[in-house]
Amino acid sequence: MEFKSEISYSLVIGIAIFLFAATILTLQDSVFTREAVIVLIVQVLIICFLWYILNSIKYTIKGDILEVKDGVFYKKEISIRSIEAIEKTGSLLSSPAASLTKRILLKCENYTVIISPENRKEFLKILQGINPNIKINNGLIGLSTLSFLRS
Repeated sequence: MEFKSEISYSLVIGIAIFLFAATILTLQDSVFTREAVIVLIVQVLIICFLWYILNSIKYTIKGDILEVKDGVFYKKEISIRSIEAIEKTGSLLSSPAASLTKRILLKCENYTVIISPENRKEFLKILQGINPNIKINNGLIGLSTLSFLRS
């Protein structure tokens, strides 16, 4: 079963404002000179690249393996049985998660991964169905009630 990453519109709007401002500053002093055209082409390529990255983040459950994939740059297979705990996080560390606010931290035996799947409720039900020993931390109510997922 495949889950896409939830995308924060605030992230997309912030990037768009930054690139729009850069475009205005580029065009302010020139009338489509060669340099201005090159800058505009680079900005369009950056926008396309960011769109690809944000829309390519996927979490796929295959048997008892969770595959976390971010385009062609990041791919990690995690044994769902190795997940010890799940908790909400506000960390903005670089991770395969396109949301700034709805991030969850998977604590595994030797590492942690921050993700932001759409339809978290269903995603976490499936994970706990495969590994009922997953603990929910940060003072959260047990996964069986899923009360923390409504926020």
